[in-house]
Amino acid sequence: MTEPDAEADLWRFALKVYGADGVSADCLTLQERYGVDVPVVLCGLWMATRGIALDAPGMARIAGAVEPWHKEVVIALRTVRQRLKNGPPPAPDARTDAVREAVKAAELNAERIELAVLAALVADGFTPGAPVSAAQNLKAALEHYAGGPVGKDAPLQRLISATELAL
Repeated sequence: MTEPDAEADLWRFALKVYGADGVSADCLTLQERYGVDVPVVLCGLWMATRGIALDAPGMARIAGAVEPWHKEVVIALRTVRQRLKNGPPPAPDARTDAVREAVKAAELNAERIELAVLAALVADGFTPGAPVSAAQNLKAALEHYAGGPVGKDAPLQRLISATELAL
């Protein structure tokens, strides 16, 4: 798969999986509980659909490739968007709601750029192999962010099911 094809394919996959019933709420739970970078998790799931297994070094590689962008841009935009929901004055009002929507659009665009970087890295640096389960790559991603095994209460099943349906 060429880099532009990989970028478009990962973006379509991410939208489909994230848009599946309950997945966005589960992703936010994982983000809050384990500090996951949702685009990286979605990339790991996409990699599974391509027969690319993620181990700890591979996970560190993809997460590390986008970590500065994610922390300095995506999280900064998210923080501003969330802050505008309830303040500071004059927020929230109609004028600041327009600013919040613009920041939300910028945040989504920043996540799309992050996914493009990840797609290019996968296209150029990972080789498909034997079939891989979404659960296996999801486990590698969560253990990377959690620093070890995650609890059985982690909301994973909808992500796994949505990955299988996205094929």
